[in-house]
Amino acid sequence: MRLPLVLAGAAAAAAAVQRVRRMAEEEGRPVSEILADLPERLRKDLASLPDDLRAALDDARDAGERREHALDRELDEAAAAGEG
Repeated sequence: MRLPLVLAGAAAAAAAVQRVRRMAEEEGRPVSEILADLPERLRKDLASLPDDLRAALDDARDAGERREHALDRELDEAAAAGEG
């Protein structure tokens, strides 16, 4: 029963290592600097989460309103075509 957990943990660790390596390559910095900066990066990411969620909700609401208006137009056009 523990083997799946161990495998999942190993997969997560491997993905994390790959991500850190990619970040180091993209930023042209050593992996050790990326690792040293991770706590601050995580803190900033967590601090920005409420704003990010608000923005995502605003975008979703706007998209829903645009779709609602588009459906209203389509229904109006279909009704007008049916009358003619």
